[in-house]
Amino acid sequence: MALGLIIAGLEVLTGDFLLLGIGASAITVGITDRFFNLTITQELLFMALLTVVYIFLWKNFIHSKVKGTTIGQSDEGIGEIGVVIEPITELEEGKVEFKRPVVGSKIWLATAKEPIERGKKVKLVKIIGQIAEVEPYEGE
Repeated sequence: MALGLIIAGLEVLTGDFLLLGIGASAITVGITDRFFNLTITQELLFMALLTVVYIFLWKNFIHSKVKGTTIGQSDEGIGEIGVVIEPITELEEGKVEFKRPVVGSKIWLATAKEPIERGKKVKLVKIIGQIAEVEPYEGE
């Protein structure tokens, strides 16, 4: 059971929840062994089976629901309209100001697939690291 806690704790370093499935399996086997006094062979087979089940459940049911959320993620403000405050050229990033903060900031370094002049409205397409990718906004 202690091994399961250590493995589950190592999950913090990977972020893909594989180790969490293995750790949860080890913990479950440890608890089950307290009640049923399993042999080592039974423990290993039970742990292998539980690991497959836990990872299957994670990948097919839980992960698909969690993966679709955008709260707090860098794609939270996709579609926001802003104004170019420093021109964006093919060779240099410009700056864009949004009315509402996008992932915590109103002003972003920005790139675009085409040059955009100062004062033009733009639409946020995606955020890559600390740089917003925008495109010209044709609406009002």
